[in-house]
Amino acid sequence: MILRSRGLARRTRDEHDHFLKLGRLWRAAAEPVSVFRPRAVLHDQLGKPSCLPQSYAQGIEPITGKRVSAVRWHEGARTLQGMANIADVGTRSAFVLGWADRHGWADYTPGEDARAEPFDTDGLVYDSIGEAMAASRRAHRLLLHQVIDTTASVDAIRRQIVAALNEPDTFVPLEGGTRGDFDHLEPNAIETGKNRGGDDHGHAELACGYDAKRDALLVKGSWGNWTWCTLPDGTIAQGCYWFALPAVRGLWAADAIRVVP
Repeated sequence: MILRSRGLARRTRDEHDHFLKLGRLWRAAAEPVSVFRPRAVLHDQLGKPSCLPQSYAQGIEPITGKRVSAVRWHEGARTLQGMANIADVGTRSAFVLGWADRHGWADYTPGEDARAEPFDTDGLVYDSIGEAMAASRRAHRLLLHQVIDTTASVDAIRRQIVAALNEPDTFVPLEGGTRGDFDHLEPNAIETGKNRGGDDHGHAELACGYDAKRDALLVKGSWGNWTWCTLPDGTIAQGCYWFALPAVRGLWAADAIRVVP
């Protein structure tokens, strides 16, 4: 049995205020309609608490066409937090963004999610100078980070998220707590916030679509093929589930991250 780590720490008040100063979402959709973004390769973080970098990696991969190392990103964010040698520490978005701005991101290494924890808690983010230089060339590519105001009305949130999903080279990570039977969601069920909310067990995922008929987000996690849902065209979205739009108000944070291609 795989221990499904969550690995997300809630933003501090200072971080929240800082992000708000950067500005809320720059625009809103005039009329929210269904939109579905290309989905990245199915991720599985296994027992590593790397869910926040996993959500960022899954957002970047369809834009760049290349797999991203979420584990290395997680290790770098932990380093900025001063917790490089603590295996199960939860990362915060301020440090995930900070690491990418300073150091970029590394290429995915097959098997990195399953390798021994000591490999990722040795304080060394890269194995070689060449790997570090390749990653640094991606620094400063997170061009724009803006807050989607999850305290606004449901209609305002809907319009903000749909607008972000329609923006080119932009992805929408979601952060929040989990509770109850979140690990055991039924396929095709619409999560209404009963299991995806609360103040504990922080977990991050990627919003990769919106279905106007269901009024629900298509949300993609990083626990592999743990659940699935059927898209309007009849195809199966592995590793995804439906998240009722009104329940987004219970999340800790939602952001729009634009990447320079």
